[in-house]
Amino acid sequence: MSIALRKVKEKIDSIENIRGIIDAMYTISTIKIKKAQEALHKARKYSDRINTLFRDLLPHIDRNIHPLLAQREPKNRCYIVITSDHGLCGAFNSNIIATAEREFSKLNKDEIFLICVGRAGRDYFHYKGYNVIGEYIRFFDELGYQHALEVAEVVMDLFMLFEMDQAIVIYNEFKSMIRQNVIVKQYLPLVVKPTTAKVRSEMLFIPGRDEIVKHLVPQYLNVQMWEYLLESYAAEQAARMISMESAGKNAEDMIEKLRLSYNKIRQAEITSEIMDVIGGTNTLE
Repeated sequence: MSIALRKVKEKIDSIENIRGIIDAMYTISTIKIKKAQEALHKARKYSDRINTLFRDLLPHIDRNIHPLLAQREPKNRCYIVITSDHGLCGAFNSNIIATAEREFSKLNKDEIFLICVGRAGRDYFHYKGYNVIGEYIRFFDELGYQHALEVAEVVMDLFMLFEMDQAIVIYNEFKSMIRQNVIVKQYLPLVVKPTTAKVRSEMLFIPGRDEIVKHLVPQYLNVQMWEYLLESYAAEQAARMISMESAGKNAEDMIEKLRLSYNKIRQAEITSEIMDVIGGTNTLE
């Protein structure tokens, strides 16, 4: 085998090995996203039910009964920015970071506190000199509800201690396998999203509306944070699947071109050898 053929063959072997890794990553993401979708469906369902209950309760209570409901002028803001720990997921992280930068451009830098979930955001905002007061890395290796509790507890404590006046979450929402939306949502003080469910204001609450709200507020915020983490996790796996699918097609195209090049070089070498044989025969005659 000539040097030229050997080089082409080595390139083909190398890309085929990479293609194997790409296929493995695609398969892993497929498994992970199924689990994430199941957990996300449960979290969304639970969140919607509590949201419906709050829609009935909040109009009839004083928001000052719980510090997490209290509205105040947002002088200092805490942003919880959720990215991934790993790359190879297309524009997943860059979209989050770009959205966050647009939000921050409206404010003075000294008014912003950051809690970063995920290595990509942590590394970027440290590099840019932002005040990162909390960072959570490798949550998504084995994502569990306790991770949501850990983040939510820190944010709630900061709010109740008046360290910040508003908490905002920036994350990727999972819409479908080919669509993820970057969401900017207020986390604290608690805002209940609109619902189309029928509200029954004459319901009897035991031990009373105020007591129920006091109990439900932290629980609801914990579930909300769990939902945000699951949304981001599912969206990341979907983005990685799309990225790996595209990379797989590109690898296949490269292999096909290299094989064509290999065959052309081989054919040229065979033709050259035949011509040498013919030339040698003519010389002997």
